[in-house]
Amino acid sequence: MAAITLKHINKEYGDGYAAVKDVSLDIGDGEFMILVGPSGCGKSTIANAILRLLRDPAVIAGGSIRFAGTDVLALSAEQLRDFRTCARRQVGWQNSDLK
Repeated sequence: MAAITLKHINKEYGDGYAAVKDVSLDIGDGEFMILVGPSGCGKSTIANAILRLLRDPAVIAGGSIRFAGTDVLALSAEQLRDFRTCARRQVGWQNSDLK
């Protein structure tokens, strides 16, 4: 079973612009995952979507996100706060600039 599963994720802005379109991936328990690509391709957006840290007016317009069996998109504000506290202990994020 994957620890993190994204299925057909779409992230849009208020004007309907699709910043991320139809992204699916599975990250297994204990696996190490790296997202690599040019600036603006959606790496940070995908990472932020996993914890529902998207800034307004961005929304996840379709798809599903499961983290250790939890439906992240169905969490209330209070549940989301508790979830983020636990999830941040399990997920590392390194943003680096290789100039």
